[in-house]
Amino acid sequence: MAAQPSISAPQEWSLRAKELAREIERLPLHYRSAVELILIEEIGHEAAADRAGCPVGTIKSRVNRARNHA
Repeated sequence: MAAQPSISAPQEWSLRAKELAREIERLPLHYRSAVELILIEEIGHEAAADRAGCPVGTIKSRVNRARNHA
């Protein structure tokens, strides 16, 4: 018999979302801004670059570096 999970799937997602929000908040502003535009607002790299006032390559590298930020 499989073990029953201690929390429900919606509760698990809620906990994960809070963890993710905390980790994003810890990022330096330039990484956080890029992550929020690309991953949270789900806009394209070109639109994000326009909104951030920087080249597309900068947005891409900031998102990539944010993923690896410790």
